[in-house]
Amino acid sequence: MLAVPASAARAPRVLVVATDFETGELATVKMAAPRRARPLRTEVFSDAVVRITGGLAIVLNRFLADNVQVLGPKLRTRLQCGTGAGSNPHDVVVVEAGTRGRAAGKAYVTRYGARELWVVDPSARGCKRFHTGSIDLGAWADRDEIPEMDQMILVGTRLFVTLQRLDRLSGFVPTAYSSLAVIDTASDTPIGEPIRLTGRNAFGDASGIVREPGGTRLAISTPGDIYAVGDGGIQWVDSDTLATDPNGFFVTEDDLDGNVTDFVLVSATKAYAIVQARDLRNRLVAFDPTHPSGSVVVLLARDGFLPDIALAPDGLLWVADQSQPGYGLRVLDPATDTFVTSSSIDVGLPPFSLGFLP
Repeated sequence: MLAVPASAARAPRVLVVATDFETGELATVKMAAPRRARPLRTEVFSDAVVRITGGLAIVLNRFLADNVQVLGPKLRTRLQCGTGAGSNPHDVVVVEAGTRGRAAGKAYVTRYGARELWVVDPSARGCKRFHTGSIDLGAWADRDEIPEMDQMILVGTRLFVTLQRLDRLSGFVPTAYSSLAVIDTASDTPIGEPIRLTGRNAFGDASGIVREPGGTRLAISTPGDIYAVGDGGIQWVDSDTLATDPNGFFVTEDDLDGNVTDFVLVSATKAYAIVQARDLRNRLVAFDPTHPSGSVVVLLARDGFLPDIALAPDGLLWVADQSQPGYGLRVLDPATDTFVTSSSIDVGLPPFSLGFLP
């Protein structure tokens, strides 16, 4: 099997891409204390993100590398295939992992610099059989004809894909709106017109689209102009009805005092976000999604970049901190809003993207 088996790991681990944007590295960290890091020999690009999806660990080597790197059970490269020059793959969702030489797998890859969403086989024996289909989303681009497809989430047989719609002809400025394309994974065809979002520039990393805890809604962040505060927020889209909330944002940039670059929902009344404030500092904040105004608490403020937050299977929140000095991973307990790590966990280079291995 290609999926990463639990027996392959002595304990649940975090898989981390670390980078100084000249060199990229992979490392693992045990989720349980003392949370020791172990560097891996597997090479990755300097602009890369990791995804754990469908039982597979996959690295997306992005701008200028343009390839998808499927890791095997020992976290060594099993398959590495290009997605087209300038395609800049941003996200991957595995529907079926597949088995080598038997059942084919199926996954989707967003190509930020292209018109077509790719359908791929992550179990392919070689790159000739990796790309199995394309879904053209160019009809919903702005005038540059590139829709800037970014993050995805699979709900049943529907695949939701954010389209940022940035104008490359004017320096990647946000256009009038962003949208959410919906794909029928049985037929690999779009379902109607994309859903028009309240805000502009649907932006985020692995947490770009977040499922409502215990509900059917999807939370999507649209920060608009990343260098201005007040024009964006997070909104709901119902994954069943495909309807947007008529009230628009359920939390605004003004509520959080900054642009949301990443966020997680812990419960109906507890959430965390990374915000870029007006002074361009990055802050980790906690807030109540049902009453955001007045509920915001700043838990960490850094001069450097906080590129990723993710909720681990054990309920702890992991924070990637690229600030100098002391860059590394930090771990927070949502029950108390306190850090359980006395100092940052050193993974070599500054951490950028993380996922949780079984």
